[in-house]
Amino acid sequence: MKVSALFGDNWDVCTLNDVLYVPGSVNLFSESKCAKLGCEIRQKSNNTIYLCSDGSKGPCAYLIEGIYILKFERVNDDRAHFSQSFGMNVVRI
Repeated sequence: MKVSALFGDNWDVCTLNDVLYVPGSVNLFSESKCAKLGCEIRQKSNNTIYLCSDGSKGPCAYLIEGIYILKFERVNDDRAHFSQSFGMNVVRI
């Protein structure tokens, strides 16, 4: 799935692989999967910063009403297809 993500002060288009997108819902980001890929996770009282294995900045998350929210925006991608395996409107990428 292509998303525009906030990396520090810049919005960059990147690709999330092997994810489920549920339109109109909160979609979860797996910190454990990120850590297994070699990312470093730095969490403070009001934000989380993800650093890639090469030391470059990854996406940023900010504390909003008690939940860390990643700054992602979906970018249209024609490769997405509909999945009925969950009985809901889920896009499997």
